[in-house]
Amino acid sequence: MSLFEAWAEEQGVTLSLDALRQMDSVARKQIAEMLGVYLSDPWRNGAAHALYNLGVEADDQELPFDLYPWGADTQAEACLIIGANEYGIQARPHGTPRTLNPLADNHTWGEVLVSVIMDLKIPCQVDEKSEEEFESVIFEYVVEQEWKSKDERERRKIQKLINQQLELISGLKIAGLNANKRRWVSIWCFGWQNEASLMAIYKR
Repeated sequence: MSLFEAWAEEQGVTLSLDALRQMDSVARKQIAEMLGVYLSDPWRNGAAHALYNLGVEADDQELPFDLYPWGADTQAEACLIIGANEYGIQARPHGTPRTLNPLADNHTWGEVLVSVIMDLKIPCQVDEKSEEEFESVIFEYVVEQEWKSKDERERRKIQKLINQQLELISGLKIAGLNANKRRWVSIWCFGWQNEASLMAIYKR
């Protein structure tokens, strides 16, 4: 287990770490910029953050994890996007009293998702749901809102694009994406008006 995987497990953010490190570097940098998180010298800063949260020193003789895993910078960038003080994903749901309290625990990924659901007023019973179920609820909401924002002309173009990408849509069906989620993939790519983008998403 790498340092960053151990950190994510302890913080309850393994799903988000995995999602971020599977993105390409451009996508991670875009997310970091939106949040105001700096990714300069990512391994040094990310490792320092993770070690601090885990309560260990880098020069401890027998660390139970790998300090220099394959793809260390990628994992470090994901760690910083999630955990950076004040700006990272974990910090976003904190109210002012919680932010100022040095003893406050960081939000787990599940708590972050519940916060999003509450802020957006998405109808959802949050008791006894998994993180994956929370993600699906938010995804469905975003899809619906995005579709509503399109005018009739845009909707026809999106539907035409969907109808032309039989291989892609078949693959998305096999992957378990329902009609709304398949539509979202098309909407997202439609913004670039680039059919190559559709295939790139399918291949990932």
